[in-house]
Amino acid sequence: MGYIREITIDAPVDAVWRAFASPGELERWLAPHAEVELRVGGAFELSWGDGGDTKGCHIVALEPERRVRFEWRGKRDFDELFALPHGPTEVEVRLEARDGATHVTVEQPETRRGREWAAYDEWMAEAWEDKLQSLRRTCEGSADSPYFRE
Repeated sequence: MGYIREITIDAPVDAVWRAFASPGELERWLAPHAEVELRVGGAFELSWGDGGDTKGCHIVALEPERRVRFEWRGKRDFDELFALPHGPTEVEVRLEARDGATHVTVEQPETRRGREWAAYDEWMAEAWEDKLQSLRRTCEGSADSPYFRE
């Protein structure tokens, strides 16, 4: 089980990286509230205000401008999947430069099984598909923004 979603964005890797690494940029395309401490062990907390959040989640691996792996909790409908003894799952985002664009891969390599996990994986894969389109619009539409300049 698990899922992989991919997209190519017409923006340089550093711009796409900043969209993942900056709380303010995450709030533009992923969640209304974000707290990120860009270091292994640092917070990676997102909140949507509807009971779905990743409070208490942390970054578990980090290679700036290449990949970030963070803990993840599902939305309120899936709380029981993350209750003890289970805890959070993990999501990894990888960035790869391709001819001036950035190929983004989002993967949740889940090993837990069951009908509830299958429903969760399906819901999350669709949610990431939608959010990656939002990331594309944010990065491609903001290429001239001072935020994306060196």
